[in-house]
Amino acid sequence: MEPLEFTGYADMGDDSSSKPDFKKRQMSCYVKDLPKDEIPDSLKDDSKPKARRMSCVQMLKKDKEDESLENYKKNLLGDLGAIEEEAPAEVEIYSIEFVCHDREDGNIVLNFREDEEIKKAEEFVLKEGSPFNIRITFKVHNDIVYGLKFANIVKKLKITAQKEEHVMGTFAPTKEAHVFDLPEAYAPEGFFQRGSYKGKAMLIDSDGMVHLQFKYPFKISKKW
Repeated sequence: MEPLEFTGYADMGDDSSSKPDFKKRQMSCYVKDLPKDEIPDSLKDDSKPKARRMSCVQMLKKDKEDESLENYKKNLLGDLGAIEEEAPAEVEIYSIEFVCHDREDGNIVLNFREDEEIKKAEEFVLKEGSPFNIRITFKVHNDIVYGLKFANIVKKLKITAQKEEHVMGTFAPTKEAHVFDLPEAYAPEGFFQRGSYKGKAMLIDSDGMVHLQFKYPFKISKKW
């Protein structure tokens, strides 16, 4: 059987003028715009001023006559192609995948780049006590994204059952997509843990930009 998929958002091809506004579909905003109970604990007291950083364009233009430094920048940033204009970092999500190690039907894939109209994620099932990890495939545009982290909130009957965050790291804009695996976890187990849940996943950088807000319903059950 094919893996369960959320067929997500339309990809309009390679012409940038026809591409959908992924920032809009991913509900991008700033941390300060989130409901207070959804702000990650590490960002609740984020009043310190941000240090100004050098953009990719500035890095590429600086000290171009220094061959060793040019090689270092190439190794650090990769082949960025013809990036000429300064623009803020943007993170486009390709997929969020629940890698299920003992699920006969394979992994649960929430795919954001299918050539269809936007659809809501359908409820999927996690077997109680089963091991899994979340895999995120994404692409960075324009500039380096610093301190990207995955934040996740899970609620049952409107009560927060879990709130977690994982630091992913700093990523440069590249031609290829980045793939990041979160640590392995186990689905909750027991009579009181079974039932329907509502999760909300977010990708947030150290500058307070929320690149993704995505809600997903799921159920903890005895069987897949």
